[in-house]
Amino acid sequence: MNQLAEYRFRRAGRTDAQGVAQLLVDAYRTWTDGGLRPKAAFYTARDVEVDLRTKEVWVLEGAAGMVGTATLRLVGSGGNRYFYLTHLATAPILQGRGVGSLMISMIESEAQRRGVFQLRLDTAVTKKGLVAFYTARGFLRFGERFRWNVASAYESQKYVKHLVWVPPAKSRHLT
Repeated sequence: MNQLAEYRFRRAGRTDAQGVAQLLVDAYRTWTDGGLRPKAAFYTARDVEVDLRTKEVWVLEGAAGMVGTATLRLVGSGGNRYFYLTHLATAPILQGRGVGSLMISMIESEAQRRGVFQLRLDTAVTKKGLVAFYTARGFLRFGERFRWNVASAYESQKYVKHLVWVPPAKSRHLT
C-alpha cells in the first residue's frame, strides 16, 4: 500500500477552518471523556482562523475528505529553528491505523526541505498511548514536567526529535 498516493498533505486555508476545528474536537474527545481539558478539545473555526494567521495549519486529505490535521509554529532563526507541533489530530475512526505516523513523516520531510532540523511538542504525561506514539517515532523527553497554568488539571512533558539533514534530491514537495 502506497500511503503517499492515498493522501494529500497541504497547508490549510480559511475554507478549512470549520473542518479543522471539528476534527480537533472529535479527536480530543477522549481527553475530555477522561477529565482532561486541553484547549484543542474546545476549538472553534475562529480559533483555527487565528492559527492560520500565526502558525502553519496543515491538513491531510484522503478519499473521505479531511482525515488529519497538524499545527506547527516555526520558532527561532538561522540554524536554530525548530517546529513546535501544537496540535496533531487524526479522525477518530482512523486512529491507530498509521495516519498520525504518516503526518509525522510528512512534517519531518517538510521541515528538512526548509532547513529545520528539530521538532518539538508537549503532551499530557497521563496520555500513555501518546507518549508511546511519540517515543516510538524518535522523540526524546526533555526538560521538567509543567502545567500550562495553575488551574491545569494535568502535567505536560516536552519532547524533541532531532532530524538528520538529507541532501535535496528530486523529491515531491508538499503543497
